[in-house]
Amino acid sequence: MRRRHLAAAIMTVVGLGGAVMTMPLAARVVPRQITPLLIVDGYGLFYMALLITASMIVVIMAYGYLQGREGNLEEFYVLLLLATLGAVVLTLSNHGLFWRQPWLALVFTAALLSLTGIPLTAGFVGKFYVLVDGVESVLWPLILLLVFGSAVGATAEPLARKLYSRKVPRNAACAAK
Repeated sequence: MRRRHLAAAIMTVVGLGGAVMTMPLAARVVPRQITPLLIVDGYGLFYMALLITASMIVVIMAYGYLQGREGNLEEFYVLLLLATLGAVVLTLSNHGLFWRQPWLALVFTAALLSLTGIPLTAGFVGKFYVLVDGVESVLWPLILLLVFGSAVGATAEPLARKLYSRKVPRNAACAAK
């Protein structure tokens, strides 16, 4: 089987688009506790839609940039989907997770700081190299996308509060459904 860059990009956009299209269906049944770790509520659905839409924009903009490169370009889309899935899990994580599973909450916090691009995290290093490459190659849309991604990551402060909240809801609304 031969790898095809265009097919991988189209399948990624279609999959992400399908996920966004199902959000109104999910909005009818929220709040709902999926596992002890994950709760789908209005807040989670909003940020899921935001993250998935941002990932679609990244795929569309990155396709043209990657088209001129050599190598296994399809792996980029797999990594992007895995990163999006991790961000979605972080968004849906239960309130007060730190008080019940502190190591998991600390891992989520490190991922959140990395998403924002805080110095001394992998996200900062990655964004720095993308910024340098974008400036050298005069790829202004890539730089604007990087700034947009950092701005979206910076709005995650309520998510961090949710992880460290002392209020651990028993989710009567979730149990009633």
